[in-house]
Amino acid sequence: MDKRDRVRIDQINRVGQFGITNAADWTPAGGGPATPAQTNAASLYDQLNTPDTGIVALLSNYGTGRATGAADSHGGVVSKATVRNGIMLDLADWNEAAAAIASAQNKPEIMAGFHPPHGVSMEDFPNEVNAIIAAATPLESDFVALGFAANFIQDMKDRVTAFGNAKDDKDEGLQKQVGSHGGSSATIRAGLTVTKQLNVLMKNLYNGNAEKTAAWATASHIERVGTSGKKKPPGNSGTTPPAK
Repeated sequence: MDKRDRVRIDQINRVGQFGITNAADWTPAGGGPATPAQTNAASLYDQLNTPDTGIVALLSNYGTGRATGAADSHGGVVSKATVRNGIMLDLADWNEAAAAIASAQNKPEIMAGFHPPHGVSMEDFPNEVNAIIAAATPLESDFVALGFAANFIQDMKDRVTAFGNAKDDKDEGLQKQVGSHGGSSATIRAGLTVTKQLNVLMKNLYNGNAEKTAAWATASHIERVGTSGKKKPPGNSGTTPPAK
């Protein structure tokens, strides 16, 4: 996870907290019917803040790197999307290792068994992973020679079991956006998509309210990061203005 990703995660977390702090602003007063904008705001913040399956919760699994995400994937008490994300991270490594093995052995056909199961349903996901496990089993020693743990195949089998025991995801829309892709990058993209929609909603909701508009601007701003990974001062183009 690079500096750009961490900056975007910080932004998504701030936006999520803003939603918790100001939830009353899109809750109908007196039990009356919600406006379309209020309903949409509540739905978008649910995508960010739903415990365990929300975007903020999923991103927290990547906050300290892959080890945290992998450890959380074994518990059997998290959501299926979270377990799936952890599995997909490691299947990407399996795919890379298989490519190296196929190249070294001049056997391109090896790669046919290692396509990560992007976009498959939650029901089909375990079968797809088990098929990849079956393809890796004859190559176990080759994987271990590339630095994989001696029990990496059994570990993946255990994680497929953990996936089966994990609780179902409440947010089907988020499951499709995040669970089918895996990894922090897809989760960040989903969070930024939600944030862009909220930016329009909040600006309209708080039109004329200087205090809330400023609070939203603070929550939703994102640091500018250059190619070096360093933050850029706002408004600094890197050029010197001509002398008058």
